Amino acid sequence: MVLSRVLIREWHGICQSVLTTPKKSFSFLHLASCILLLASLFSCSSTNEIRKPPSLKVAELTLTKGIDKGLIANPINPTAAFITQDTETVAHPKIENMHGSHTIRWDWHGTDGKVNYTSGDYQVHVSKDKFHKQFTAWHSLPIKGEKASNNAGEWQVKVYFDGELHTTKGFNIEYADIDIEKLPQTAQVYPNRWGLIIGIETYANLPSVDYAKKDALIVRDYFTKVLGIPQENLIYLADEKATKSAIAGNIKEHLPKNLEKDSTLYIYFAGHGAPDIDKGDAYLIPYDGDMKYITQSGYKLKDFYQDISSRKMREGSRTLYGCVTYR
Repeated sequence: MVLSRVLIREWHGICQSVLTTPKKSFSFLHLASCILLLASLFSCSSTNEIRKPPSLKVAELTLTKGIDKGLIANPINPTAAFITQDTETVAHPKIENMHGSHTIRWDWHGTDGKVNYTSGDYQVHVSKDKFHKQFTAWHSLPIKGEKASNNAGEWQVKVYFDGELHTTKGFNIEYADIDIEKLPQTAQVYPNRWGLIIGIETYANLPSVDYAKKDALIVRDYFTKVLGIPQENLIYLADEKATKSAIAGNIKEHLPKNLEKDSTLYIYFAGHGAPDIDKGDAYLIPYDGDMKYITQSGYKLKDFYQDISSRKMREGSRTLYGCVTYR
């Protein structure tokens, strides 16, 4: 995408600065990215000729969720904490006594430490013998609905002035909570509805699964507030409580003994999944699972589906819904 030229506002013919785009085109992985520069009403010198302008200074860098694009560009809601539902992250440096020609570049480093987005080098030019006392520039990283919304974690933005690194600032992008309260809720409780929720974030022998437990808690609220499942009919297994024996015991023993003919069972799993390299069978990995002995310590997905649809289970329930997600 080629960015068009943007003129800085000119006041009384005293100041004029132009932002020009690089000669070659570039894209941000189909992401819209904007750069705007703004001179304030009192940004210019009081005379047309300055033999020796004051020393140029690149001042503070502010991270914010938006910019007030008035006469003086001011950050709106400065913060270093963002969520995936935020429109953008804005990096807003201030420059004092701006004069001459310079380049500014913003590099956005993702959770992997690599540059995920860059503004490229933008040329900023102030007319000869003129200077801006206050000069602001900003560049935005789109979040909502873009690649950054699927890359939650610790990010960094690095601002370069004339090719030299000036400022590095870190910030976080977190997954937005689902507001269960805004969903249509039922006032009725259904005694014939049951729920089995499994959320394993921390494992005994494997790396953790980010947000698995948090997702499971959200589903638990959804089951009770939206589906009307009674609290006493909810089985919630998280982390160390979600062992293979606990999962299998609830599916093979506890639930078949308690489900009635008109019962409905809802199942949710969030955690690790892996294949058996030799046979290619898929496995759900419980808290105490071990990749070295996956056929023994894992719960084969085929067996999982067979167990929840077995004759013994069907005799106790009329309908069964299963939701399985693994990472």
